[in-house]
Amino acid sequence: MSINNELLCCKTFAERQRWLETINAASSALQRSRGLPDKQILTESLMAANLLLIPPGASEELVPMQWRKRSSVSVAGSQSSATLLFVDGGSSRGGGASGLPAGATQALCRLPLYDWAAGTLSNAPVQLLGDTSQESSRDLNLCVTIHSNELEEADERSSYMSWVIGISVLAVASLLSSNTQLASFAFIVAYALLFHEARRAPPPPPRRLIKFSAEKVESGTTATLGPLLTTPGWVGQWRLDKSCSEPYAPILEDLGVNFILRKAADAANSVMTITTTATHLTVVLKIWVTVEDCIPIDGSFATKAVPPGSSKMRGECRVKVAKATATELEMYTEFPDGNGALRDILTMNEDGNSFTRIVVHSKLRASSVGWLDE
Repeated sequence: MSINNELLCCKTFAERQRWLETINAASSALQRSRGLPDKQILTESLMAANLLLIPPGASEELVPMQWRKRSSVSVAGSQSSATLLFVDGGSSRGGGASGLPAGATQALCRLPLYDWAAGTLSNAPVQLLGDTSQESSRDLNLCVTIHSNELEEADERSSYMSWVIGISVLAVASLLSSNTQLASFAFIVAYALLFHEARRAPPPPPRRLIKFSAEKVESGTTATLGPLLTTPGWVGQWRLDKSCSEPYAPILEDLGVNFILRKAADAANSVMTITTTATHLTVVLKIWVTVEDCIPIDGSFATKAVPPGSSKMRGECRVKVAKATATELEMYTEFPDGNGALRDILTMNEDGNSFTRIVVHSKLRASSVGWLDE
């Protein structure tokens, strides 16, 4: 293990971990003695971490990264995101058995690179592992430079072969045009082959090759989201399907909402209407009352009143759009008085006419299904 160009030899992995914990504790104590705020200490700790990139769809593939050095990743579709891990500890000369940096994972950051334009400096929220209250992670973001975002060359072999087969059969039909039955048969075969090729497999989502670099971790910045270039699938009016939805009452109870309102929320026929403008997202939820939220689409926070009927909270909470793609919408709410945060994640189903919604608060989770209300 190398620390400040000094080689420190440890006999076992456990011994090395004890050294790292002692060094990190001493460093934090020194920084506090200098009067540095906790957020600055946390930011510097993350900046000293090793970086490991998990490409989309490759949960077991880890790619080492360096701060401010370009890396490349291939991303298929706006619903995919790369994950960056912050690994604690000094850098070892040989790393682990695979040559990767070894140590405890401090935090992670999901990067929606597909939607970020080349030449931009974008921010993504950093989530500290074990930070269940979300207090330490609040306003903690990774600054990422997008150097290029290019559409990869599509694989047109299947389409090409379909055209070859179709044209070949049509050519034979032309040669045999004096025979009406054979010509008709050739046309039928051509269309049958093309139909078979079209149904054999759905076209893969477009892939983009993205070159980016991790610049720094900042506190107090806002995670930026790219503009919506097309109308997302989740825009519209939706009706909750009670037959395949879990009760929301346990989460409301944890937020201090009284018994009558909790039962009314689960018993009511809920209708949710989602609309967007160039700058804002509007969600109108009709239960026994109508609740409307208008939130900036760029990822900045808006304030609203805490849930009605809560005995734990007073005043206002903060809400923002954490993710907005063609098929996913995630909203993040921070509650006052140490009541943690709530994540509301909506994902479109393949049929395009329904979504699955997952709401998470602390260790509680509730899922529901909504159908397009035409």
